[in-house]
Amino acid sequence: MKGDFSRITNLLTGDEHYSVVLMQQGRVQLDSDWNAQALIQWFRIQNLAQDLIGEHGGRGENFTIAPPDTNNNDFKIRGGRYYIKGMVCENNDWQLTYMNQPNYLSPIVLESGKKYLVYLHAWLRHITSVEDGYIREVALGGPDTTTRIKNIWQVKVKVVTAEELAGKDPKANYGEFLDLIDVERHRERPKLKAQAKKPSDHDDLCIVSPESRYCGAENQLYRVEIHQSGPACVSDPTDPNPNEACATFKWSRENGSVVFPIREIIDKSVILEHLGRDKRFSLEVGDWVEVVDDNYELANEENTFPIENLLKVIEIERDTMQVTLSGDPQRGSDESKHPLLRRWDHTDMGKGISGGALNVVEGKWIELEDGVEVMFTSDSTEGQGELNAIQYNTRDWWWITARTATGDVEWPLDDEGNPLAQEALDHGHRYAPLAFIEINAGTGTPPPSPNIQDLRRIFKQLWE
Repeated sequence: MKGDFSRITNLLTGDEHYSVVLMQQGRVQLDSDWNAQALIQWFRIQNLAQDLIGEHGGRGENFTIAPPDTNNNDFKIRGGRYYIKGMVCENNDWQLTYMNQPNYLSPIVLESGKKYLVYLHAWLRHITSVEDGYIREVALGGPDTTTRIKNIWQVKVKVVTAEELAGKDPKANYGEFLDLIDVERHRERPKLKAQAKKPSDHDDLCIVSPESRYCGAENQLYRVEIHQSGPACVSDPTDPNPNEACATFKWSRENGSVVFPIREIIDKSVILEHLGRDKRFSLEVGDWVEVVDDNYELANEENTFPIENLLKVIEIERDTMQVTLSGDPQRGSDESKHPLLRRWDHTDMGKGISGGALNVVEGKWIELEDGVEVMFTSDSTEGQGELNAIQYNTRDWWWITARTATGDVEWPLDDEGNPLAQEALDHGHRYAPLAFIEINAGTGTPPPSPNIQDLRRIFKQLWE
C-alpha cells in the first residue's frame, strides 16, 4: 500500500485485539485512526468468513469450471463469489473464459493429452486516484483524498503428472494442493530490523534536539521494499560488483507514494502531468524512479516477467514538464493503462547499486538517511552476520515510522531495548483449487468436451 499515510498501526503486530476505534470530542483527526478502524473491521469480517467456510469455498455453481462453447483450448469460469481464507473473489461475467480474464495477462495455451490443475490466485492491490480518477472529488478541485484496496483474482493452470498426483487429494488436503502449485509453505522468510542512531557527522542542532537519534526535520513513514528477487549479496554494501542475481532493495521516505502521471513517452524522456505539489513531493536530478502501469503491477504480482531496472533522472525541463531518464522506459506508452513515474529516495553514494537498487546484505546495519538504519537478517543468521541462502522476494516490504517528537523510530523492541527482527508484511496472496481438466483432441461446434473434475468446496446457505 503505497499511499501517503502518516503510519499504519493494525498491520504491524495484531496482538492488541482492539474491536472499535472511538473518536473523542475536540480532538485532532488522524488518518491512522480512520485506517485502524477500517482494518479492524476488515480483519474481523475475513476471519469470520474463514472460520465459517474454511480455507476456501463457494455456493452452487459459483466459479465452476465448464466446457467452452467454441475454443477447445479454453474453458468457462462461471460467475458468482468464491472465498479463499475469508477473502472474496467476485466474477460478474457468467460467460467469462480462461483466455479472456481481465486481470490475467499471460494465460497458458492448453494442449491436448495433458492434465492441468486449475486454481484461483487472489491478492490485494492498492489503488490511488492515478489508477482510478473517479476517486477524486471534482467539486473540491480534484484533489486525491483517499485510496482503495481492491481484491484481484486470476484463474491459472499448472500441468500435473500422475507421479505428482500419486496419493494426493488436493480437494481434501489443502497443504497437498499448495505443494502441487509450488507454494513454499514452510520456507524461512527474511526479516528486517530498524533503529535510529545519531550520525557521527550530524551537528545541525538548530533543527533537531541534540539528544535525537532520528535527525530528520519531518515525520516520515519509510518503506523498505525488495526490488529484485534472489538471495542476499555475498559482498559488502559498498561493493559495486556483487554476486550476480542477488536481491536488491529500494526505499522511500514517503512510503513510495510520490508519483507523477505520464502523459507521453518520447525515447528516454517522459512528459508528466505535473511535477508535484511542492519541493518535498517533486523530482530532482539524480533521483531514482520507476516507470509502471497497470500491466506491470499485475504481471509482477504473478511473477510472469523480470522486474525492470530503476532509471535515474538526468534532466528536468520544468516549463514543459519533460523529464529525461538514464534509459528507455519499457512500458508506459498506453495511456489507458494509467502509466506513472514513481520516485524512490535512495542514492548510490558508497552503497553499491544493481539495476538502480541497493544490494541486500545480511547481518550489517545499512543507513538510509538521518540516522535511520536497517539490517536484513533471518533466524539462521541472527547475530552471526553470515550469508544465508533464504530467498528475498520482489515486493516484500517493511514500514518504519520516524518521529521528530521522540527523535526515534517506532519499532518493536526486546526486553533489553534492542530492535526485534520482523518478517515482511503480508501481500495477501491466497490460493484455492478449482478443478482438474484434460483437453480432448478434435474439432467441431461445440468442440469435444474436456474431462473436468471439480475440486471446489461447496457450502450451503443456513436456510438450506
